Amino acid sequence: MRPKKESAQKILEAAVKEFAKCGLSGARVDEIARRAGTNKQLIYYYYRNKEKLYAAVLEAVHAKVEEWIEASPDDPGENFKFWLGVHARDRSYVHLMVWEGLELKGKRIPAESKRREFYRKSVAKIRSNIGPHFWPRSLDPEQALLTWICMVVAPFALPQVCLLITGKKPTDPEFLEDRAQFFESLAGMLREESSSEAEILLGQR
Repeated sequence: MRPKKESAQKILEAAVKEFAKCGLSGARVDEIARRAGTNKQLIYYYYRNKEKLYAAVLEAVHAKVEEWIEASPDDPGENFKFWLGVHARDRSYVHLMVWEGLELKGKRIPAESKRREFYRKSVAKIRSNIGPHFWPRSLDPEQALLTWICMVVAPFALPQVCLLITGKKPTDPEFLEDRAQFFESLAGMLREESSSEAEILLGQR
């Protein structure tokens, strides 16, 4: 990697950590520079201002999420466990989304049209029953996607609630095992329900 690209990448990685920890309003360019081992002038040279850097962070993180989606298994139980492991290892995306929700306050969602399209594709997969979740057709696909996201993300977005309910942190190995088993049981019910609906539909033809 060339020095210029390497420096810009280090700044971006440091910015992900700072924005995930403090949000856009609380993040400090001084701290990002310290994390990246560089100076503020270079950050402004590459990204102009904190808002432009934040936009670059969101773009980079969503690109990573799209890579995760491509790598996620089709089986619903394995898919649940895959995403549980992803967020246990890297909570940056969850924290960025929590901060974004808190700080929007009526403002326009960054990269809204692109991100809407991203979720629209996921909803279309559920609607056509070719996505990784195999939700029963009787369930609204938009609500199914939102519910699935909440089930996976909630312990990492609300670790204090997870601790209060289960007595464990969301990153504790024991919690992750319990959660994976729960998802596998739930996935089995979804498979069963989906299969029953498919049999009924076939019988009506």
